[in-house]
Amino acid sequence: MLVLAKKDSDKRYSKADFLLVTKVGELAPKVRLWDYVPIPMFVIMMTLVVAQVIAMDQASVTLAILTIVGGWVPAKGATDLLDIPLLVCIASALGLSEAIKVSGVAETLAQGIADLDTSPHVALFLVYTFCWICSELVTNNAAAAISLPLALSIADGLGVNYKPFAMAVLFSSSTSFCTPYGYATNLMVWSPGGYRFLDYVKIGLPLALTHVTLASLLIPVLWPF
Repeated sequence: MLVLAKKDSDKRYSKADFLLVTKVGELAPKVRLWDYVPIPMFVIMMTLVVAQVIAMDQASVTLAILTIVGGWVPAKGATDLLDIPLLVCIASALGLSEAIKVSGVAETLAQGIADLDTSPHVALFLVYTFCWICSELVTNNAAAAISLPLALSIADGLGVNYKPFAMAVLFSSSTSFCTPYGYATNLMVWSPGGYRFLDYVKIGLPLALTHVTLASLLIPVLWPF
């Protein structure tokens, strides 16, 4: 027997006789045709962004305003949807990325690899590792932009084919598994998944090390020096 009871019925009756399945407040409201309007709105905005009619930030702000005006998101609860720690983390990551590039730390480390007198396989491993570490601290685009010119210089200095080094940068710049702010998708699941920073390290570090090892061994096979 399924009973739709009052709000305090779970306190009035024995829990051994009745099992609370769901509360009335948790029941999904009836879907109206008006509730589907945000979907075409989103498609239109993304089309305008792709067509370069408006910028992404303009589309995002416009959609946020329209969802409040249209009643799909309550104005009082709009601020509750903002994840302040996540926004602070994104802003901090952008600052860290800019500091690493402007200070010349990345270029100095990469130049140190270029100055080492080593074999192509070791040089490839060092380039891959360097670019991977950069991708954990800055965006993948920035990591590739920093690493590729030096990787090509190393290949030229060793007198070997540049393709293995270019592929190493290609793969390693997208292997940010150890930090939540190294890649956009890492940030997207951080707050909704309830993850902590150490969760990324615990799962991402073994995955990244496996990726570094296998890629360093297989890239020269697929793209010989």
